[in-house]
Amino acid sequence: MKNDEEGKPLSKSGGSKKVYATMAAVDDIRLHYLGLLENSLLPDNNGVGVLELSGVVKGRKVRVVNYFSEVSNLIQVDIEMTGEYADTIRRKVIDSFPEEAIAAAPPIAAFASGGAAEGYVMYDYNTFASDVYANAPLFSRAYPFAGTAEELREKINALKDHYTDPANASIGGGIAEIKSGAYLYQVKPVENGAGTRVALVVQTIPER
Repeated sequence: MKNDEEGKPLSKSGGSKKVYATMAAVDDIRLHYLGLLENSLLPDNNGVGVLELSGVVKGRKVRVVNYFSEVSNLIQVDIEMTGEYADTIRRKVIDSFPEEAIAAAPPIAAFASGGAAEGYVMYDYNTFASDVYANAPLFSRAYPFAGTAEELREKINALKDHYTDPANASIGGGIAEIKSGAYLYQVKPVENGAGTRVALVVQTIPER
C-alpha cells in the first residue's frame, strides 16, 4: 500500500502517513489505539465498521481512520511532524537520495539541474504494482524545468535517442521508464499548478 506519496518530506513541516492491512476487528483496533493515545477524541460516527479517532503521542498529534475493504481492514495512521523532528526527517530524506544513480545516467541527470523543490521516499507500497519493484525503497525528487510543459514532454521523449532497447525502456507521451545498469528510472512531468517541474524517480533493482 502506498504511503507518503502525496506528502512532501522535503518541506519544513508535515507529517508521516502509514497505511496497513489487518484482519483484526475494528473494535479491537480502536481499543488498541485508545490505549496508546493521550487526550483521545472519538467522534460519534464510530461503530462496528467505522474507525475514526485522534489524540496525542509524545506531543505529536495522531489521527487513525479505517477504509472499507472486502478482504481486510485498511488502517491509516497520520502523525504530525513539526519543528526539529520534521527537520531531522527532512535531512534523512535528502541524504538518502541515491545521487550515484543519477550520476550513472547522464541523459537523465540533465533533468536534475537546479535545486530539488520537493521529494519523498516510499518504503511500503503496492506489492502488486507493475511499474516498480516491491520491497525496495523508491526515491523521488522534483526539479524545476525552464520551459513549458510541452517542451518538457518533448525533452523526455527524446530520451529514446539514448535508451533504444525496448526491453529496458518505455518512453512516450512525455513519460519515461528506463532500466539502466543497477537502477530503474522514471522521468515524468509534475502537474499540480506550481510551475513546470520534472520528477525523477529512482529505485535500485533488487538482486534475484
